[in-house]
Amino acid sequence: MGSIADATVPPQLIEAIKCASPSPNTSPQLREEALNFLEQVKNNASDTWKYCLGLFLTNSVGTEARVWVLTVVDELITNSFQNLQNQDILAIQEALFEYVRREYVQGGAEGDIAFLRNRLAHTLTLFTIQTYDKTHPNIIVDFLSLLRQSSSLNHRTTPLVLRILDEINLEISDSIMRAARDWSSERQFRDSHLRDAIRSKDAPVVVENLLNIMQELTHIFASGGNQEWTTKASEESLTLAINVFAGWSHWVDISLSFTPTTLEIFYGFLQHPSVQVKVATTGYFCKILQKGVQDATHKLEIIGYIDVANIVGQIEQATRDDTSDENVLFRESCAKLVNAAGMEILRLCDEPSQSMIMQNRTGANLGTPETRAQALMFLARLQPVFLRYLGDQAASPSLAVHNFLTTLISFYKKKKKADAMSFDAMPTREFFSQLLPIVMQKMQWNEEVEWGFGGLGEDADEERHEFYEIRRMLRSTFDSVCQLDQELWTSTVVSLINQTLTQCTTSGPDSVPWYQAELTLYIVFLFAEAIQSGNAVQAFVQVSEEEKQSSKRDALNFRIKYEEKPYTPLGQLVQTVVDSGICNHSHPAVNLQFFEMIVRYVDILHARRELVDPILTAFVGERGIHNQLLNVKARNFYLFQRFTLLSRRFIPTPFVPKLLESITDLLTLSVEVVPPEQGDEDVLAKSVNTTGLFQYQLNLYEAAGCILAKLGESPADQVNYLNQITQPLLASIQQSLQTSPHQVENILNVHHTILAIGHLAKGLPEPSLIQQSSALDQPPPSYSEPFVQATQAIFVVLDQLSQYKVIRDASRFTFAQIVSSTGVAILNHVPAFVNGLLGRLEMTELSDFLVFLNMLLHKLKSQIFPILNSILQPIIDRVFSFLSTQVTGTDDELSRAEMEKSYLSFIGTILSAGLQGVFISDENRGRFVEILESICQFARDCAPPTQRIAFSDVSKIIFCFGTLEQVQNSLNVQPTQNVIQISPTPIPLNGFEEYIYQHLIKLAFEVPAKPTFNLKDGQSNVVLGEIASLLRQAYLCRGEEFLTYLRTVYLPSIGCPDNIAVEFTNHISTDEPKIFKRSFTEFIKVSKAA
Repeated sequence: MGSIADATVPPQLIEAIKCASPSPNTSPQLREEALNFLEQVKNNASDTWKYCLGLFLTNSVGTEARVWVLTVVDELITNSFQNLQNQDILAIQEALFEYVRREYVQGGAEGDIAFLRNRLAHTLTLFTIQTYDKTHPNIIVDFLSLLRQSSSLNHRTTPLVLRILDEINLEISDSIMRAARDWSSERQFRDSHLRDAIRSKDAPVVVENLLNIMQELTHIFASGGNQEWTTKASEESLTLAINVFAGWSHWVDISLSFTPTTLEIFYGFLQHPSVQVKVATTGYFCKILQKGVQDATHKLEIIGYIDVANIVGQIEQATRDDTSDENVLFRESCAKLVNAAGMEILRLCDEPSQSMIMQNRTGANLGTPETRAQALMFLARLQPVFLRYLGDQAASPSLAVHNFLTTLISFYKKKKKADAMSFDAMPTREFFSQLLPIVMQKMQWNEEVEWGFGGLGEDADEERHEFYEIRRMLRSTFDSVCQLDQELWTSTVVSLINQTLTQCTTSGPDSVPWYQAELTLYIVFLFAEAIQSGNAVQAFVQVSEEEKQSSKRDALNFRIKYEEKPYTPLGQLVQTVVDSGICNHSHPAVNLQFFEMIVRYVDILHARRELVDPILTAFVGERGIHNQLLNVKARNFYLFQRFTLLSRRFIPTPFVPKLLESITDLLTLSVEVVPPEQGDEDVLAKSVNTTGLFQYQLNLYEAAGCILAKLGESPADQVNYLNQITQPLLASIQQSLQTSPHQVENILNVHHTILAIGHLAKGLPEPSLIQQSSALDQPPPSYSEPFVQATQAIFVVLDQLSQYKVIRDASRFTFAQIVSSTGVAILNHVPAFVNGLLGRLEMTELSDFLVFLNMLLHKLKSQIFPILNSILQPIIDRVFSFLSTQVTGTDDELSRAEMEKSYLSFIGTILSAGLQGVFISDENRGRFVEILESICQFARDCAPPTQRIAFSDVSKIIFCFGTLEQVQNSLNVQPTQNVIQISPTPIPLNGFEEYIYQHLIKLAFEVPAKPTFNLKDGQSNVVLGEIASLLRQAYLCRGEEFLTYLRTVYLPSIGCPDNIAVEFTNHISTDEPKIFKRSFTEFIKVSKAA
């Protein structure tokens, strides 16, 4: 020790250690320099270890610093030990052992400092692993020799030696520690070699010493301690000794770790007064059960000897009423033991897999019908104990057996799939009948957990999150039992549900505890998924198979009279739920679950329309959208909108006024200004993007639109009620514009109001006329006028506030919804809207705006031609203006790529809608070539997603402007064979074929021939398919002329041999599209290779 302890430590190392410690007197810069210096010291452990070990041994720096210097020694031992000379290794060994003798054997000042002891034990363990089978083969025995002083256990060395033995197990055998490290074959081999070496030499003496330690500490604890050992110290060391024994038992010979003597000792520990000791003991039994014994007979013997079902069964009965934290911890450890036993038994119940048979080099018995039958008997004995822990009131014991539960269910599923008759003969029904109530009870809310669902205004809650996670896991089991025995599942579940609903009916909903009522509704909510019936009407009423088939064959003429059919169990449950009045329960959890369930099962109204009245009455009442709790109210706004949308056809018209009146008081928009967290943050964007009550109110406006749609046969009433909603909104906009329009609150109010109008329009159905592009003489919907007024108000807003992005976004959304709902009634306002927005739009907004225009073109088709003709040039100018700007960063690149795709999609939509004439009109023909060139450029130079759209546009252009009618007739081309089916027919341009051949067709070969075009890339492959479609379309449009051009002009110009050119053009004319894509791909591969 002298040479290392006496080594002169560089002053800068001591100074760096002092400066690295957090101190108000040390500047951050100086501390950073010190930490960097110490990192260099650690990285150069081969040169610095002597100084660091000396600092530890001489106690010349603080305790934290001494812990750190040991990490340098650890670094040396772990990564550079092979570079040490023998004298260095001996020096380290002597220094460390001398320190242990001084401070632990002889009783220095540091022997009782626990964290320093544990840190030292780690370093000694690493040293042991490096020297055990080399320079110091007796090192473990040397440690064991430190245990006793005279004949008694040394209270300082015992914890140290136990910690070293524990660390040895963790380093060379523990699966968790090994999984956390980077895998290496060298480390794997070293650990395996060490285990073999210790097993063959020192394992017996280690096991003997551990058993003696445990027995002696048990006696000391029972005696209340002695002069050296306190009761607490003896308890802690006994617990550690058991854990060490358990860890070593997993890999030493089972004849050492599992004997009648050890069984007797550990059975006794299960009755020990200390919970720590009992928990450690269950860990030992788990390790024995999980020990890698391949022979099925031997494994069954171990399971039989331990007899978990009996031993733990008795413990469970004795401890179930004690809810103290310590007892819950013990019950959790017992549950883990049940889980371990169950998993091992299930492995023995299964037939060995083919891989297990192939890897069985020892000839072990992997299982026979007899061993599997015995394992099933063990399983049956264990199941009652398992069920008691699964149903434990505390969460942790229940979760501890969940792995066994899921594996058991999987085992039963596999059995049923392999042999249904054999599975039916298994005694599962009694087990499932006991399991289901427990699973349902565990899915029930705990009174002590604050209810919530993550809704508006709720804070995160760890206990609540844990409950939902447990419910999610158990739901899988719940559904699986249904798949295994649907008859039992249905009868059990329906019986339990009906008990609650009957109590609601007879004694009132509040006579049922809220958590029981909520669970009942939740189970009904899950019912359809569990029985896999779906949510359509046939899940609720009984329909014969013959009627189902007749309805499928002739849906138009054969109508099933659902209202006359008897209920299925699910249909009866939903009816009983509604009749029970459970929706009037005072707890919001019950209210919300009722409405969630009703929305899921809305299709029951196809069979029982009379249910709509009580459901809507509940929805608009104080338990529904008028609930006092903000989070519940907000969620119910959404559910109300979903219900009105899905049940619109079943709502009686006379009920509409009452519904509209009941929601009027909720339509006053909530405007909340969210203060910025940073100085440069956009308060408007933050306020709009922060979820608040307003976002949920939009659902109410959409619901109002759905309800108003029912008044279609009473146009005057429909407009009257619509005006009652829109006029206050328009007045609110006007007021905001008149009083400080640029104030944040007023801008947000205008934004919210515009969106509310949009969602109101969204709730109305699309008029039939916009689906009939030729029906220009049909009048617009009766409700159009209020929306025309709203559109004019939006124009006024844009005139004053279009500089605000949130206003532009809201206006674009609402105008799109108004167009969808009113069709041509709003058509004449499109130019003004486009002109009002176009100049203000940013690049990302313009991309979205083009999507909006695509929707207009798709819906209005020929009606929009004059308008499109007038707005095309400014739109193209704006697009080209953005595309010509310099890209400066990643965000700009992404925005530009999105802009390119939106522009190309816009062009493609115009062509697909039969509006190609707009490109060659007097107003726009001057830009036609420029547009064509831009498409060619994108097809040539952009990324594959953009190229795909560009080539699609090229195909459409060839069809729209290059099709010869006589060619299509001679080839007998069906409309569906063309890239698009449009009316009116294509407009062939004189001389356009020259542009096709000189520019468009060349693209089809030049782009895939580029070195950067990767044929193995999935997206590029999609582009190749689009090019193949282009060539096919060119043939369908130009016929033999196109093939002749390829054979005699283009393909020879790129060096293609005549025979290959002829073969390729034959593929174009004769192959089906999918086959030609393959032919074209092969052609390109050959060309690129050449």
